[in-house]
Amino acid sequence: MGQTVIFLLEQQPKANFSLKICNVESEIFPDLKRFDKLDIPITTLGKPPGGSGKQLNSTIRKENDDYWKCLGLPSESRYILLIEDDSVVIPEFSTLLKSLVWKLDYHEYVDFVKLYHPNYLRKLPSYIMMGAISIPISFFSCYAIKPFFKTFPILTFLCLALAIFWDLKSYGCQFPADFRFYLTGSAYISYPESCCTPAVIFRTSSVKNMVDYFQKSIGFSGKFSYSNPQESQIPGHAKDHILDEAPFTGRQSDVNYVTHIGSFSSVRQRAVFLSDLRDDV
Repeated sequence: MGQTVIFLLEQQPKANFSLKICNVESEIFPDLKRFDKLDIPITTLGKPPGGSGKQLNSTIRKENDDYWKCLGLPSESRYILLIEDDSVVIPEFSTLLKSLVWKLDYHEYVDFVKLYHPNYLRKLPSYIMMGAISIPISFFSCYAIKPFFKTFPILTFLCLALAIFWDLKSYGCQFPADFRFYLTGSAYISYPESCCTPAVIFRTSSVKNMVDYFQKSIGFSGKFSYSNPQESQIPGHAKDHILDEAPFTGRQSDVNYVTHIGSFSSVRQRAVFLSDLRDDV
């Protein structure tokens, strides 16, 4: 929590956003009391309802309920950005955020944008982008040396394209997105993939309908009904899956706006290893 707030405060003068803390516990815990002098509004949701059923399902249910309640808090801003307390924003956060808001003002049909996606799930989109970079470079390089050949050197073109692709691949799946950002200095959004919600920006005008839908969607047990999705119960589905299946228009950023620093997933009971964090940087 402390690192999340501090990194956001460093970016606040550049992006001019208001900061609020949504406390999902029943009382203000010691870590939150450190921010009393900073005049950051803190909303405490109160005592959570008693859980029932399996422990994992109860944990997922509480996490979902907390998330939708925090999203539904009153706001006069055009957009609401929810950042979980085990995430920290990257140094270019303010620049990316301003660019993203400009795009959302233009694309008024978009209800939310996911600002984080694990790099190990980015492989196919990143490979397409690497191919889009390596093929033109190889083509123009071979075109420049074409006078030395009787015909266009197709074999050289293919070998060079593969070599460039392999070299780009060594930089990691995030390289094409980072390269595009440093060239343009602006945000880019595409169709979302499943996972994840460490940081999601929502259009405030869409929030009421979204919260009403989410609070009726019980994604913890039972079966999914395509005829009545709001009544459905999806076994083990967390809030990111419910968000994916909702009838709202979503997008996903190509650059991760935050780094996920959580060391252990209390919902999935799985440790987050150092290699996972290294891949996200």
